[in-house]
Amino acid sequence: MKDFFSLDYKKCTIVAICIAILIRFALTALYTVSGDACWHLSAARFISEEGIIPLFEPIGRDEPFWAPPLFHLIASLFYSLGGTFGLKLVSPLFGSLCLIVGYLILRKKLLERETFYAMLFFSFIPIMIDYSVLGYGESVLTFFVLLSIYLALEERFFLCGITAGLAVLCKYNGAFVIPALMWIAWTSTHRWKNMALVSLVPIIVATPWLARNFMVLGNPVWPFLNFLFPSAFAQKAYSSIALSGLWSPQTWASLFLGFFGVPDGNLSSLQLLNIPFKTLIFGGFVTICLIFFAPLIYGKLSLKKETAFIILLACFGLLFLVYVANVGPFVSRMLMPCLIVLALLYGRGAAQIWQEKIIFYAIILFCIFFVGAVSFKFLIATSTWERYQEDFDWVKAHTAKDEAFLVGGQCVQFHIERKGIFPSDATHNDYRYVWVNNEFFLDRRSILSQEQQETLPPLTQVYYNPNTKTTIYERI
Repeated sequence: MKDFFSLDYKKCTIVAICIAILIRFALTALYTVSGDACWHLSAARFISEEGIIPLFEPIGRDEPFWAPPLFHLIASLFYSLGGTFGLKLVSPLFGSLCLIVGYLILRKKLLERETFYAMLFFSFIPIMIDYSVLGYGESVLTFFVLLSIYLALEERFFLCGITAGLAVLCKYNGAFVIPALMWIAWTSTHRWKNMALVSLVPIIVATPWLARNFMVLGNPVWPFLNFLFPSAFAQKAYSSIALSGLWSPQTWASLFLGFFGVPDGNLSSLQLLNIPFKTLIFGGFVTICLIFFAPLIYGKLSLKKETAFIILLACFGLLFLVYVANVGPFVSRMLMPCLIVLALLYGRGAAQIWQEKIIFYAIILFCIFFVGAVSFKFLIATSTWERYQEDFDWVKAHTAKDEAFLVGGQCVQFHIERKGIFPSDATHNDYRYVWVNNEFFLDRRSILSQEQQETLPPLTQVYYNPNTKTTIYERI
């Protein structure tokens, strides 16, 4: 056992990355599309089938399509190649690429042993596993942010600028990497030329989409910060600033829990768990997470050598605070692109702990525990969704592909693969079927209120499932 810790840590790191990649693709087979992913992947499917980017078309929300579309364009290509399963492959692919680029960055700054621990943190912290599986744009965004940093460190500044622009075309958040890139450019040989490349090229790449949103929605970053744009398309959400959330304990508890796989860091999501001693188990889970974080205390950043990483952390930290004030507290995923900085700190901190065998085995066990916890979460969610698969299959087997359903929310229309008309948009009765399930807690926005049901035209029942309480009506 004495020679065990003289192993090649570089090889150990590569093995860990390979295992992490396999886990991501394995979890994809277990994952059922839900939440905001239903909207994003509905948009990708629309782009693939219609050949255009949506605007006011009903694809799961009663609002125009505003999101920077690179993730959706990539997913639409995957859909054209592999159908719905193809849609699910985008996040694990780019999540895996994040690990590879993250490794290339970290090995520039750390010793091999430090890099090993840093990559364990970066690969297996639950938020990175989650968004390398879920159908959100975070894995694609994080990949392009990390790639832009790597290219900047390699002094390939034109490609760096293009990549940063692609990050903005994934999510507005990508713009927050630019100050870090400018610092790296400032320390290069041709500083003014390189600073121009990393600041102007991203603007050129992203401007067409920002201009589109400004022209059709009155706000280039709609729906955020709408209070700054008087002519913005009407939208109640995100139209004000509430600074009280910045010092609310809920905000910081949600951030911590979000890092460790609690969906959006929202404790209410744990209501799905129906297990004995739930409070005790949750307390043990939080304790394990706190212990896992301990090496961060020992990690240090050099102000001289890692200024760009400090700027990256500060910029995305500022973004997090803006989101909390403008959107709400459940936004831990906003910090994903700067987890590479925490990984750097973690690698140094873990290597500083003198009980080498203990820290090695402890962190390996933590990683195994996190993979098990994430797998259990996906299993619970999938088994819950499978209860309604009979309803979804009936729709696909007994209704025409081009028929529209009156149903709110993002997910029902995604899973039945039919156009969904929101009750607020159903002014012209442009639907044939009505989906009714007053107990569908998986997407509560799909539930028609009693008032909405009373205003429906004459209907006849064509389907009822006593197990799920799903009823489908057809207009007479």
